[in-house]
Amino acid sequence: MPRKAWYRHLASANRLIVKARDRVEDQRTQILELEQNGRSTHAAAALLYQFEEALRSMVADRAIILSQVRTYRWPAHSKRMRGGVAK
Repeated sequence: MPRKAWYRHLASANRLIVKARDRVEDQRTQILELEQNGRSTHAAAALLYQFEEALRSMVADRAIILSQVRTYRWPAHSKRMRGGVAK
């Protein structure tokens, strides 16, 4: 995959992680509201766990993408370079 594509993939992963973190925070707020109203939090807590698992998976995937970006080797050029000038 070209380096530019890896950067697009990384940007997409970052956007998804931000959304997932927001979802986790919203779910935590929902659980607090349920507790304050004396309602059951079992289903909401189970959903929070799923959101947190998805977030952990996204962060792990982003680490893989970052390693690909860092180790990407530029394609070899067919022309030889000497002193910064193509020969």
